[in-house]
Amino acid sequence: MHCLIIAGEQKFETKEACRQYASEMIKQKCDEGYIETGKNPAHRSPLPEELIQGLNKKRKVKIPDGDFTILTLPEVKHIIVGVLHQAEHNMSPPSREYPKTPYDHMHGTFYTEAYSLVHTDDYLCDGILVWLPRLKMFGTWDSDHYELLVFPDVSWNDISADPAKYIAAQWDNSFSFPFVQGIVNVWEYFDFIPDDIYEQSKNIIKLTDKEGEEAIQVFLKTYEDIILNLPYSDDTTPSSALALIYNHLGKQAENAANYNEALNWFKKELCIKTYHSSTIGADVYLHLGFCYQKISSFENAMHYLAAYEKENPKSWFAWHTIALCHHKQNKIKEAVEAYRNAILHGTQDPYTYSNLAICLSQQNKIDAAIEFTIIAGLMNEKDSIMPYNLACYYSSKNMIKESLASMEESLQKGYANVNSLMEDADLANVRTDKKFHELLVKYNFK
Repeated sequence: MHCLIIAGEQKFETKEACRQYASEMIKQKCDEGYIETGKNPAHRSPLPEELIQGLNKKRKVKIPDGDFTILTLPEVKHIIVGVLHQAEHNMSPPSREYPKTPYDHMHGTFYTEAYSLVHTDDYLCDGILVWLPRLKMFGTWDSDHYELLVFPDVSWNDISADPAKYIAAQWDNSFSFPFVQGIVNVWEYFDFIPDDIYEQSKNIIKLTDKEGEEAIQVFLKTYEDIILNLPYSDDTTPSSALALIYNHLGKQAENAANYNEALNWFKKELCIKTYHSSTIGADVYLHLGFCYQKISSFENAMHYLAAYEKENPKSWFAWHTIALCHHKQNKIKEAVEAYRNAILHGTQDPYTYSNLAICLSQQNKIDAAIEFTIIAGLMNEKDSIMPYNLACYYSSKNMIKESLASMEESLQKGYANVNSLMEDADLANVRTDKKFHELLVKYNFK
């Protein structure tokens, strides 16, 4: 994984504030055309005209099971309703005889969109009275048992004339309204998602090479549009499965240094988490910040890394990348502070030390630069740049013997930039020494 940045001007006191900031930023980027998203489900299926006209004022409805309010049009909530499907039992107890489905070998849930038309403080749920756009029916959804009763051939005028009858349908069996799977082929109107979809996604990302690529394409073709078009739900399993696939594809592109492609996947992951989930893992912020840093989009990097830094203030990876953002913008003072924080929090990257040394040398703190470059060299003994830098620092202090020794070590390890050897101002002192030219001959530079 890769890193992240200092909070900069953005500070968050709570995770909710951080989430709100991310949501606003994502919306802005979507508006600017930077982020791919699924269709907005709230605009996909309009309400029938009789319902639009009928929801012009609130109405109180009292039944034995609670007090309910029929909502006005602006208050109507777009939701997802689900019907459980049990393998071999046709999503119902064996006593109910319903048509076979193409999914009888799998446990899962049939999902469809709905509009919740009533509210109550007596139950923590939506769906007690709903309009189902795909079925063009009203119904009542039991969110505890994932069962859906429907009201065939019932208009809004019928409901409006006796709302208690329909609101009470979940509890009052005397009306004998049918379960949805008893009157329609649910697979023709609902989208099926298996219970093990998250396990599927976890298994897919473990596959390698062509097999993994093909499995991912099948997964996306089967489920991506379905999940993207689902309204917000407390059941975050489907969206988490898709986010995991997006994250995996982003990491693959990131590891291949295809940072713009990686950004597209990570932005998709963030979009789906922002819309579908109540929590957003910091991991996606970290990857977005890292990739933006790699393409020198430092403002974007700092925004995303601020969100990550809030939850992970002791990440050495984060501080290292923060430092890179500053360093690449020639903000040396800020870079030094960030590199030191990376070291404080246990950096495992030798370039934290060598980059810090470079910054310190620009502040004319050569002794400290030498100290940190030696540490970096011990952490990465094959690197040829670090002993070269050390030769430069020693030369600038007129420590000729030490400079020559470091230079030879660099040449032994494969350093081959003859222009730097001949023109680097930091090597001016050592270039006057006879042994410098002997080293050039020895390693075939002359």
